Amino acid sequence: MYGNQTLFYFDDIQNVKGWERFVSRLYDHGNKVFISGSNASMLSRELGTHLTGRYYQVELYPFSFREFLKLTGRFCPETSIMSTQESAGLKAGFNEYFSKGGFPAYLKSENKQYLKSLYESILYRDVMVRNGLIDAFGCYGLNEGLILTDSEEDLFEQDGYRITVKPVWKWLLSV
Repeated sequence: MYGNQTLFYFDDIQNVKGWERFVSRLYDHGNKVFISGSNASMLSRELGTHLTGRYYQVELYPFSFREFLKLTGRFCPETSIMSTQESAGLKAGFNEYFSKGGFPAYLKSENKQYLKSLYESILYRDVMVRNGLIDAFGCYGLNEGLILTDSEEDLFEQDGYRITVKPVWKWLLSV
């Protein structure tokens, strides 16, 4: 860095041990600090006492269905009264939204590798690391099973043991 810096931007700084103290020191010396990150450890309840009262959190979410309709230039109803053609267009828009999702970067590029990378990042770095899970293959298999399996089918059957979706969902929702 050259000269007197008063504005700092950090992305994924949560991966650096002791980052809260460093950022707090920058802030205490009158600097403006911007931090971005997509990791679950960036949740406000985990930011640590060193930043209490010194941050403003902005959460970004995937597009809502209404935002998706606007992005794709589709009819976005203001009321529930629609013509048959408008209703059919809305249904087609929902089917596309349900299929593609609402991640802006994917909607712009339709790069399936981006979705795969995002999925793996969330599963491995956020879900597994955050919960101390070490069986990546098992976690991946369970997740795939929950996503792809009809709610009445078995997820796994091995050595006489059978795991079905309903008890797994019930357990996941109770944790």
